[in-house]
Amino acid sequence: MGLSLLPVLLVISRLLNLRLVYAVGFGGIPGDYCRIRTPTCCPDRDDKCTAPILNNHLCYCDMFCDRTDGNDCCPDFNACMHDGIRYSEGDSIMQNCNKCVCKNNEWQCDQLTCLIQEDLLKRINAGRYTWTAKNYSNFWGRTLEDGVRYRLGTLFPEKSVQNMNEILIKPRELPSRFDAREKWPLYIHPVRDQGDCASSWSHSTTATSADRLSIITDGKMNTPLSAQQLLSCNQHRQRGCEGGYLDRAWWYIRKLGVVSELCYPYESGATQQPGECRISKSVIRTGEPFNCPSGAADPTIYKMTPPYRVSSREEDIMTEIITNGPVQATFIVHEDFFMYRYVFDRRKR
Repeated sequence: MGLSLLPVLLVISRLLNLRLVYAVGFGGIPGDYCRIRTPTCCPDRDDKCTAPILNNHLCYCDMFCDRTDGNDCCPDFNACMHDGIRYSEGDSIMQNCNKCVCKNNEWQCDQLTCLIQEDLLKRINAGRYTWTAKNYSNFWGRTLEDGVRYRLGTLFPEKSVQNMNEILIKPRELPSRFDAREKWPLYIHPVRDQGDCASSWSHSTTATSADRLSIITDGKMNTPLSAQQLLSCNQHRQRGCEGGYLDRAWWYIRKLGVVSELCYPYESGATQQPGECRISKSVIRTGEPFNCPSGAADPTIYKMTPPYRVSSREEDIMTEIITNGPVQATFIVHEDFFMYRYVFDRRKR
């Protein structure tokens, strides 16, 4: 009896060794294993939670399989890790604005440029600049393309506008510091959010007009003006939520005028569409009575005098602001502008 035991023990040993050789090689074998069984993953240790692999062998889909020295987990079992969480083959997560897919035991991510760039933000804040960068949470997860498409909107002026003559501004002694909000605390209106609509042209025109009207009338006309009316109704050669020209916006507000924000509130930031015009030009031109789209009681139309061009000399711009109030300006936007905080000065970078 003692002699007959030896061959049996040798066979068992050979089988165990063979099983270990195959188990070590599971990671990297392509195919669907845990994914095609129900459940795809079993809690704790479950020796029946298996899937066939390599003909007559089994791999495991239970949470215990990766706690041992031998790799007997199926190749598609919890293939990727992120923030301490395991993900299976084919699962996806978002890394800022990029989608990452678990593939062949590693994350494969899109390579889009995000609106908030952590590396750039750190470099800016580590340097000696006159401004700092901030991670704005409402921009997180958005692409730079989204920012350019939805958060800007002023189209480059045509040659005729660029060739406008600059007004002559008489030099004056300038203070070392000036804040229009302090000089006219009741007449400078809050900054508005244009949302996901490239309507900066409409917002800046109505905001500048509202502030200047308040200042010049000493508060008798003191109300935010409707960016939505300008966006929806000033459609001639304008692009609505895809951008607009400042000179055409000023033509509309000078010739026809706009109502207050309360009368015609802004909606396009949420819809991404300019919307239909709800106060027709013919009604304004003929002076017919009309109702505010919001149902507000006051449908007063506000108009502005013709715009004029100030030179790009800093002293002229400063003098104009101190004398008459806020001005409207255009500039080329770079990717770091979407993260600025305090006073932005790209020349210092």
